[in-house]
Amino acid sequence: MGVKKIIEIEGNKKRIEQLTRMARQKNLVPFLGAGFSAPACPTWGNFLEQFFQGLKGEFLLPEEEEEYIRLKKSDHFEAMADFLVKKARRRKFEEEMKANFDKPLLPEMNKKFDLLHRGFPGLKITTNFDCLIEKNAFGFYVNVCRGDQGKELQKWFTYMDKNALLKIHGDLQDVSSIVLTSKQYEKIYRDPAGFKLKAPLPGFLKRVFTNSSVLFIGCSLVRDRIIMIMESLPDMRRHFAIMPRPGKQEDGVALNRELSGAGITPIWITDFAQIEEILEMLAEPAVVEPAAAKVDHGVPFVGREKELEQIRENLEKDRGTCTGSVQMITGRLFNIDGAGGVGKTTLAIEAARQFSSLFKDGVLVPIRVDEHTPMSFALHLAGLLNVKVEEPPDAETAQRLVTALLKNRDVLVILDNAVEWKDLRYMLPDETGSAVLVTTRSREMHDRIRLQFPGMELHEIPLEKFTPGEALALFKKMLGAGYRKEEKDMYLEIARNLGFLPIALRQAVSLMLFGPRYTASRLWQKLENEDRLELLRKGRAAAETDELTIESVFDLASPLLTPGLIEALEYLAVCSPGPVPLDFLQRLAGSEEIEERLEQLFAFSWCERREVEGQRAYELH
Repeated sequence: MGVKKIIEIEGNKKRIEQLTRMARQKNLVPFLGAGFSAPACPTWGNFLEQFFQGLKGEFLLPEEEEEYIRLKKSDHFEAMADFLVKKARRRKFEEEMKANFDKPLLPEMNKKFDLLHRGFPGLKITTNFDCLIEKNAFGFYVNVCRGDQGKELQKWFTYMDKNALLKIHGDLQDVSSIVLTSKQYEKIYRDPAGFKLKAPLPGFLKRVFTNSSVLFIGCSLVRDRIIMIMESLPDMRRHFAIMPRPGKQEDGVALNRELSGAGITPIWITDFAQIEEILEMLAEPAVVEPAAAKVDHGVPFVGREKELEQIRENLEKDRGTCTGSVQMITGRLFNIDGAGGVGKTTLAIEAARQFSSLFKDGVLVPIRVDEHTPMSFALHLAGLLNVKVEEPPDAETAQRLVTALLKNRDVLVILDNAVEWKDLRYMLPDETGSAVLVTTRSREMHDRIRLQFPGMELHEIPLEKFTPGEALALFKKMLGAGYRKEEKDMYLEIARNLGFLPIALRQAVSLMLFGPRYTASRLWQKLENEDRLELLRKGRAAAETDELTIESVFDLASPLLTPGLIEALEYLAVCSPGPVPLDFLQRLAGSEEIEERLEQLFAFSWCERREVEGQRAYELH
């Protein structure tokens, strides 16, 4: 229908202008009723009616049924709930509440909740018991407080600028906190039928109603204690309520008069779907960091055409499964594994550079996940997306935040150097419209991700050392006009000397480009006769690059080596070069247990596993 149609409803134009102005001034607090959680959860009135119908004949006598019907006609929800709890006992009532209100968000409601948190990143208030608001914050960590937490409420007025939710009548997470009976209402309002402003909850609400404008959404606004508090304030701000427009003029006049006593101005709607349209008008646009321009590996990229084509094809294929709604994409995850120095990070960044146009929300700068806990990772990711959140308290909450941040966004995320599965599992979203590139040395990571995240479109891209052709391409690209075809064999000897390891080759060729500017033959001689690591350190320094040293590349994986694994490496080193049969290594070590250690070394890319004449063999890189 559009906002224009809503504005055209009689009386709405000026009211919506005022509402929009207050939202832009960050001086508008949403107050959310049961209607906001519908249709995932029932409205409070519908739930009470359903519960009442279930009690008829078994828990209620005819005269008690008539008594309830009289309460229902007065729309006195507090008295209705109190009556039903007393007749059925609280445990039965709580069980029915859990069955009806402990519900997941329906897909068609995603946008409404996203707009709520974008439009109102500060305080929100609700009478709802369900957890839909805090569990569907789409990029925000929500601080939650209840109306019975008196001491906490004293400091909550300072949370006005934070993403906070006050659940004034309790929370389904702790059913004992839910306010249902007259005694419980009396306890938190300090009055059997009204309120005392010196009590923590009424006092807090008074401060909100006095200092901010409130927008009621999904609230019936019958005359309850909330309305009574508003009516009692001598200096009222202007408040608003999104309300269905009455069909009869006299009903509209009566409702206007009733709401006016509490300082509430209605924004009329003719369809509940228009709530989403009003929220969209009030919400700030989603902010992400389209950081494709910042994604640059700073080193020459050659080869890897097969792997890049695989990434491109899978990206386009997975995106083709989307039917036009981002929520329909279950997520795309690429796992690039291989030994240290083979160019996993370089490949991921090159893919981001080439395919950034596929992502409407951009490409994020790579995140070194081995430098983060799940909690600090979630906070860092939020910072890249320009979303202000607090650091989550634990790994499970961190994963929910990661999912919320990426659920409705279309970005490419690079998670670089994943080492520990116990951390990575909480850094991946359960559901996302984005693509994630994970680089890791662990060959086991693919299966762990596959089993933990079955909804992901998962693709494994094993990366090996350069082929001779790729090594020559690197020499040609780096040397430029200095490349000599007649020295091709010498270039290949240098590459073999360095195990065709891309990072080592780049640093070695730098010694031919920058001082001391070795010739190919001189570089080969020095690699044959001198400390190779020291030479490569000089090459890295000559190139003035931020690339890791070779020692650092291997140090990153060193914490994974136990004394038993180091011993297995030593047996392999003694027998190098070339593949070493497993049975020979078992005889050499005097134990069959070395097989398990060799498999661990293979899993973390310290060695290769091959078949030689039908026998398993292992070979150092």
